[in-house]
Parts: sequence; C-alpha cells; structure tokens
Amino acid sequence: MTDIVVPDELRRTVLRWFGEEGERWLAAVPGEAERLRDRWRLRLGAPYTGGSNALVLTAATEDGQPAVLKIPIRDEENVHEAAALRAYAGDGAVRLLTYEEQTGAMLLERADPGTPLSAWGDLFAAIDIAASVMRRLRRPAPEGVPLARVVDVAGRWAQTLSGLDLPGHSRLVDEAVRLASAYAD
Repeated sequence: MTDIVVPDELRRTVLRWFGEEGERWLAAVPGEAERLRDRWRLRLGAPYTGGSNALVLTAATEDGQPAVLKIPIRDEENVHEAAALRAYAGDGAVRLLTYEEQTGAMLLERADPGTPLSAWGDLFAAIDIAASVMRRLRRPAPEGVPLARVVDVAGRWAQTLSGLDLPGHSRLVDEAVRLASAYAD
C-alpha cells in the first residue's frame, strides 16, 4: 500500500486532458514515486497542489538537500524539459539535479512557490510578468534538441482554450498569444 497521494485537482485535470492514458498514468504514478524514492534515496514529502500533467512532491536528498521530485505524464510540451533545464543551468530556472529519460522524471532544485500570477488582481499585468520571465529564459536551444517555440505552444493553447467554456478569458488568451508572438524569432 502506497502513501503517495495524487492531489484531487491534478487527478481531475489529467483525466480531463489525457483520458484513458491519464487513467493509466494516475494508477501507476504512486508506484513510480516510490521506485524513484528508492532509486535516488529520497525522503518524500507532501505534493504540491495545482499542476496539469505532473505529480510534484517535496523531497530531500540523502544528505538533506531540499529538492522536488517531478513525475510527468509525457506529452509534446515536456518531452524536452530536462534538456531546457540543463541549458538554463540554474539561470532563471531551477537546476536539474538528475533525470530519468524513459519516464521523464526529474529531481529538481527546490524553489518554493510564492504568490501565483493567477492571484494577481490585474491579470494583464500578470501576463506581462510571465512574458518578461520568458524573455529572460530565451536562448538558443541545446544542440540537437528540437524545443518548441513559445509562440507555437501559446497558439496551440489558445486553440484548445477557445473550445472550452471560459467566460471572459478569451481576451487574456489573445493577450498571451500577442505577447508570445512579439518575442518570437
């Protein structure tokens, strides 16, 4: 019996976006967390809430270093996440401590979240802040790694979100795509 709990919000999102594939991932991910705990000699803590496609748990390494264990459901948006984090090397993003290629699981430097941008009163200002972080992180992709361009990802998100019933959010999506496009190559 596992003591790893997938937060309800993550469970709902995974089922909504990934269907049967998500059901299989949800059934397997607690066991994967335990396997990785043993493999990387971790002490696992509570999961972070929120998220859309990864179980993210607080952790500590064998020598007590605070860390985060992230186990994603693999998709086109996260398949190269480890390569991107290696390229950032801790400059504007958390450091990648170790990575398991076949599952996409990552052990990351811990950076405890602060106030989410979604909690800001002015969502357009929040979008501008997010775009400024993207500009800071912008750099050439590592050799041989076909990273998706932010503008392309934002366009796909806009297309997906346009089909959902999100009253009042179309202006925000349009603004996000506009800002992503402004910083495209």
